[in-house]
Amino acid sequence: MVLVGRKISDKDYLIKSRLADMADRNDPGLIGAGRVKRYVKTWKTIIEEFELSSGYLMETLKTQRDALENESKEHLLTVAQRGATASIS
Repeated sequence: MVLVGRKISDKDYLIKSRLADMADRNDPGLIGAGRVKRYVKTWKTIIEEFELSSGYLMETLKTQRDALENESKEHLLTVAQRGATASIS
């Protein structure tokens, strides 16, 4: 379960206390763990986490695109079809 907001109030003692108690688990925003993990996050935190996790994937895809840029369409189709056939059999 995730509670998302613009910011955590400076006056909120309970959330800050639980964040401090769970800090040793190295799981940002975690305020409770059990059968269901509970998180409190800001939109800024969610966007930053997404950018970090997707940044590596985007760089990898760009590198692969650059490597394939000079290949002919026919060659790429042949390789793709062989790969699809190999995964089916």
